[in-house]
Amino acid sequence: MAQFGNFETPSTKGPVKSSLLPVPVTLVLLARNEEVLIGDCLTSVSGWVDEMVVVDMESRDATADIARNLGALVLSHPLIGNFDLARTPGILAARNDWILVLDADEIPTAGLLETLGDIILSNRSDVVHLPRANLSLSGFHPAADGFPEMALRLFLRSTMDIEGYRGKIHTFYKPRADARVARVPGAFPGHCLLHFTNPSLGFVWEKTSIYASEEAKSRFPADFRPRPWHLIHPVRVFFRRWIKGGGWRDGWRGFWLSWLASAYHFLVLAKRWEMSLHDGQIPDAAMARDRMRRIVRKASEKA
Repeated sequence: MAQFGNFETPSTKGPVKSSLLPVPVTLVLLARNEEVLIGDCLTSVSGWVDEMVVVDMESRDATADIARNLGALVLSHPLIGNFDLARTPGILAARNDWILVLDADEIPTAGLLETLGDIILSNRSDVVHLPRANLSLSGFHPAADGFPEMALRLFLRSTMDIEGYRGKIHTFYKPRADARVARVPGAFPGHCLLHFTNPSLGFVWEKTSIYASEEAKSRFPADFRPRPWHLIHPVRVFFRRWIKGGGWRDGWRGFWLSWLASAYHFLVLAKRWEMSLHDGQIPDAAMARDRMRRIVRKASEKA
C-alpha cells in the first residue's frame, strides 16, 4: 500500500517514487471549502509533479492554508456558477507545458501515476484520458458507478484550446485537431483515478440542485417551455443506468444512483419552468414569495 497523507492508495506497482519526473508537470486543482480532502489529494502527487497550483474559489475554511503549507501556489478566484472556467487562470499560470488537472476529491493511484509517467517520457501522446472510479453513496460497484469513466485529466497545454473555453457545464477544454490522444486502461482499485464523489444522499442532492441550476441557465433559450415529451429523456436516463448500465446488480444503491441521474434531468426541466415565471432568473425564496404576494393582491382586487 502506498501511503498518501491520511489515505492509503492501493498500488500494484509499489509506491510513487519520491524523485520528480525528468519532464516537469504542473498540477492544477480547483477547490472551494475542501479542507477535509485537499491534503490527501495534494500529497498523493507531491512527489510526482514539479509544481502545484490551487485555484481557490472564496473558501471559508482552511483550504487555502493547507494548500500553501503543502507547497502549492494558491490563486484566489471569485465564486462563479460555471466554476470549471475558474481552472483557466491556474492553467495559464503554470510554468510547465504538461498539466495534470484534478479536483480535491480525486486521488490517482501509484500504479496510474507510473503509467502516466511512462506516457509522458515516451512522448507518444499529447492528451490523456484517465480511468476514473466514482465512489459514491457509501460504496462502489463497477456497473452502477460506470467504471471506468474516462476523464481528460493530463495534457500538453500547447495542444489544448485553453483560452477558447467558455465553461459550459459538463464540458472540458478541447484538444486541437492534431493532438495525439490516448486512453489509459483502468483496473480497480490499483490502476485508476479514485473519485470520492457524492458520499451521501444529502450531499448529492444539494450538488444536483446547483448543477441543474447552471444547466438550466446555459442550455435553454429564454423562451423555453417544458413540454410533455421532454419528460421522456429523464425516464430513458433511469432505464439506461438501471438496466443497460447494470445498476440493478448493485441492489438498492444502484437503484438510487439511477434515480438520482434521472432526477437531475427532471430538476433541470423544473428549474427552467421556474425561470419562465421570473423573467429568466432562478428565484430564491424571497423572489418566489414576492410573486405569490402579487398574485394574492391581484386576486383581492378582483374579489
